[in-house]
Amino acid sequence: MDKIFPIEIFLEIFQYISVVDLYYSWYNLNSRINLILADVKLSIDLSSDISQNVYKRLYEQSISELHHQIYYIRQYCPLIPNINQFINVRTLIIHYPSSDQLKQIKPTIFKYLTCLCIQYSPCSSKEYEHLCRLLFSGQFYFLKKCHLSYINEIKTIITSTSNIQSLTIAKCNKNDLYLIIKYLEKLKYLSVGIIKDETLATVTLKHLPSIISRKLTTLKLVIHKYQMHFYEFEYIASYLPNLNYLFVKAFDNEHLNFNRWQHVLSANLLKLFQFDCYFKMDRKPRIIPDINQIRQQHPLFTEIKCDDSGEGICFYTNVNAIPKFYW
Repeated sequence: MDKIFPIEIFLEIFQYISVVDLYYSWYNLNSRINLILADVKLSIDLSSDISQNVYKRLYEQSISELHHQIYYIRQYCPLIPNINQFINVRTLIIHYPSSDQLKQIKPTIFKYLTCLCIQYSPCSSKEYEHLCRLLFSGQFYFLKKCHLSYINEIKTIITSTSNIQSLTIAKCNKNDLYLIIKYLEKLKYLSVGIIKDETLATVTLKHLPSIISRKLTTLKLVIHKYQMHFYEFEYIASYLPNLNYLFVKAFDNEHLNFNRWQHVLSANLLKLFQFDCYFKMDRKPRIIPDINQIRQQHPLFTEIKCDDSGEGICFYTNVNAIPKFYW
């Protein structure tokens, strides 16, 4: 069979076969198959139900033989102790990495990394914060997409040399948000959850007279209760002249003022072509905004809906637009 089919057919087939199956079923079958296998870009997807014993029995040998061909890794638990062997990896997705794994994620090892996603739960970790310093100081030259669980006080490490174009952060204070917009000049997509600043950071609006970002076209904000005033959002919007898409999720009555939203969209976000929102209040305001009047205030408000069936009230467009910070 291996002499009948052309190389292109094998390359197409091998893309859909796991590393384990390739190794135990095809590797060393004959010299032609080995030559074809050498050109295949491989992926590893380790689910959360794989035990350490299963990993050692099935994966360890195959990975050690083919590690230089692995371009994509998705790991749900710290099964692979030495991830630094995958020097050609382009996409690295790790759920709850160990401290040793975090130490191994270095620009000198992962020289070609273009996408890094880390879901991490501890509130503080020297290894994690050191990695963040490397990420935001432009050490990973080819890194374009980054997804992080949190960042903590980046004001001393973030630089304009970073090539990150897409950034998602589940937990971020508004001061770090200002700095991200100011310094990540190549950023096109930004999705963050705004939480309380526990560090009493000194960065405020007046310290950032110009944070203009001409390349940012997509902004998604999930504002936890009382963590960003509307005037602070207005300030940010005034420096995003090319924004095409905006999503805002908020829980304060202050953000329920559609007159202010109409003003900021008309005055600052002139290139915006889609506005999604999710404004939920635990208690109904004394005066409930009329949904029909809201829809007439701005062309981007026509899809806004209102749900006041419970004790609270919710104004929203598309619930599927809400960012998913954990994947």
